[in-house]
Amino acid sequence: MKVSVLERQIFDFLGYQWAPILANFIHIIIVILGLFGTIQYRPRYITGYAVWLILWVTWNVFVICFYLEAGDLSKETDLILTFNISMHRSWWMENGPGCTVTSVTPAPDWAPEDHRYITVSGCFLEYQYIEVAHSSLQIFLALAGFIYACYVVKCITEEEDSSTAAWKRKRRGRNTKPARVDREKEKKSSNLQEPDRSIFQILTRGMHQHCSGAEKLIS
Repeated sequence: MKVSVLERQIFDFLGYQWAPILANFIHIIIVILGLFGTIQYRPRYITGYAVWLILWVTWNVFVICFYLEAGDLSKETDLILTFNISMHRSWWMENGPGCTVTSVTPAPDWAPEDHRYITVSGCFLEYQYIEVAHSSLQIFLALAGFIYACYVVKCITEEEDSSTAAWKRKRRGRNTKPARVDREKEKKSSNLQEPDRSIFQILTRGMHQHCSGAEKLIS
């Protein structure tokens, strides 16, 4: 995913597409944070990465609609992708497969002096379809990344819950040990006292029999 974003970032730089450049830069940072969260077992970072992927998919759907001119959108608009700073459209417009660029002279009066007026012909694939393919690939990768992020968050949460439960069980075991020791001591003391009681009973019975025998002799 990161490699594909870097590739797209390079071509957006070459085409002076400032809005995609900013979006790609933010996406690269979020991907790095997501990888950090996965390595360090930080579910918050991974959750933030998953939330960003939803926004990333939304942005790429908008780019697809923009280049396909869905609704009132037009790919000739300078304000949306270039912030009205330049008149560049896309690097693929002039450098697409099979494209032939021809300079037009003289340039129209409305053309800026630092820009050349050209015509492009013979392209095997129009530049807007290449941009749509790039955005479609990003959507596919984002959906796969979202599923993976949800799975990792689930695994980390289950592991934390199991470790917490084990710690609670261990703590309960420590608290029950003194009670068990006291019970064992009581059993030992009762076992020691039982022989003494039996001896005392034997002595008392013997004395009682002796006394009854003496009374019979006297009588």
